Amino acid sequence: MHQETQEYIRGLIYKRTGLRDRDCSPDRLDNLIRSRLNALALASVEEYQKVLEGGGSAAQAEVRELTVSLTPGETHFFRDQGQFTLLERTILPRLIEEGGRV
Repeated sequence: MHQETQEYIRGLIYKRTGLRDRDCSPDRLDNLIRSRLNALALASVEEYQKVLEGGGSAAQAEVRELTVSLTPGETHFFRDQGQFTLLERTILPRLIEEGGRV
């Protein structure tokens, strides 16, 4: 699959979900897209792009399926001590100081 096609799909996912798949290699993304092509019985990546671009519930469901496939079951958030330090030292004290308003 061409890099521009992958970038287009990555951009579409980001636009619809806010997810940046920083840990997904090009080969893994290619395999996931081909898997979705097979699951939907589509003949080409262009057909798949049309499904993703659609405005209906089918497009939303497919974006959700692809997003779930791209995201790991265990998130980086819970493995990164820096996230908890940021919460403890910066975010929570600020929220408490502001009375819970963000």
